[in-house]
Amino acid sequence: GGWQPADGDKGKGRDNRAQLPDPTPEQLAIVRALLTAEVGEDHPMRVSGALDEGLERYLSSIVGKHGEAAVRSAVKEAAESTKGKDLDEVGNWPAYALTLMRKSARHMGDRERREEKKHSKEEAPAKTEAKAEGKTEAAQRPASPAPEVVPEVVKPPVYADTDEVRAHKDVLFKEMLERCGGEEKPSCPFTKKHFESSAELVAYFKKALVEGTTPETRVVAQHATGLAREKQLSTFEDLQALCQGSCPGAFTDDTTLSDVVTVAKESNLGALLETVTLALVLDLLDNQVMCPVTG
Repeated sequence: GGWQPADGDKGKGRDNRAQLPDPTPEQLAIVRALLTAEVGEDHPMRVSGALDEGLERYLSSIVGKHGEAAVRSAVKEAAESTKGKDLDEVGNWPAYALTLMRKSARHMGDRERREEKKHSKEEAPAKTEAKAEGKTEAAQRPASPAPEVVPEVVKPPVYADTDEVRAHKDVLFKEMLERCGGEEKPSCPFTKKHFESSAELVAYFKKALVEGTTPETRVVAQHATGLAREKQLSTFEDLQALCQGSCPGAFTDDTTLSDVVTVAKESNLGALLETVTLALVLDLLDNQVMCPVTG
C-alpha cells in the first residue's frame, strides 16, 4: 500500500537537470545539510524519494547562482506546503517537489533583478555626468585622422530547431500529460472549454499564439497573447538557454515569450514554437493567473 515512485519517474521534471553542471563538493554539502535540517525523516518529500540526486544537482546550481539563502528559502517553502499531504495526493513527487522549489528560486531571481535595476537607475545620473566631462575633454584634444573603414561581410544568422529543444519539448509534454492525467478531459484555464487530450489543448494555445484572434480562438488568443507579452524569457532559465542555442543572438534579457513566438513563427521553428507554448500553458496551470489586461 501507499505511493511508490516509479523508476522511470525519479528525478524527471521540467528542468532537464541532466544538462546542469556537476555540483562542487561544497555546494553538495550545503544542499544536503539544508535538506536534512528542513525535511524530516517522515516528511512525504523524503518518504516518496523526491529528494534524489537530480534535485540535489538542481539545488546545487542555485547555490552557485543565488547563494545558500535562496536554497534554504526554496526548501523551507516546499517543505511547509507539502508537510500535510498524503503520498497518494501527488502522482509524481520528484517533479512536484522540483516545481515548488523552482518557483521559490525564480521569485528570488526576480527580486535580485529588481534590485539590480533599481541600483542601475540610481547610478545613471553619475554616469551621465562623467560622460559629459569625458566629452568636454575629448573636444579639447586634437582630432586624430579617421581610420580606414573596411566593409565587413555580415552573414545572416542561421536559426534552427535543435535536438535539445526537441528533447525539452518532450519533457514538457510529458509533464502536461501528468498534470491532466487526473481529468477525463483537460480544460482551458481561460474559457473552461474541454478537450479530448492534452495534445488538443496545446494545439489550441499554439493556434491562438500563431494566428492571433480568430472566431475559434478569440477569447484564448486575447488572454494568451497578453500573457506572452508580459512573461519575460529570462524568468524561464532552461527555456532561455535553449532559445539562445536555437536562435543565436536573437534574444536579450528583455525578450518576452511573445518575441520568441514571432521569431519561431517567421523562421518555421515548429519544435521551438511548441516548447514555448507548453511552457506558457504549464506556467498558467501552476500560477492560475489571468490576462494582465483583462483579468
